[in-house]
Amino acid sequence: MPTATPRKTSTTPRKRRTRKAPATKQTTIKKEVKTVTVKTPVRPSTLLKSSDYINDIKIRFDIHNYEVNALINDIKWGYKQVSDYVVTIYKQEFAK
Repeated sequence: MPTATPRKTSTTPRKRRTRKAPATKQTTIKKEVKTVTVKTPVRPSTLLKSSDYINDIKIRFDIHNYEVNALINDIKWGYKQVSDYVVTIYKQEFAK
């Protein structure tokens, strides 16, 4: 079984870290002050008046109502076309 060898100790003392002395030299800094003028944005005048927007909304709503009514009529037409066929096939398959 190996035995531990004793560590060698040095005869010179260990060096310690020292901090550097703070710099005592101070310089004065001159700041330049500039005046800046800020331009505030101006709201542009509108070309459309509130009555124009109201008329546009009314027209769009009328178009929407027309399209919805056309959709309802198409669905009704499709139901009428298919309902007779579906009823006859149902009776053929399940009335046996």
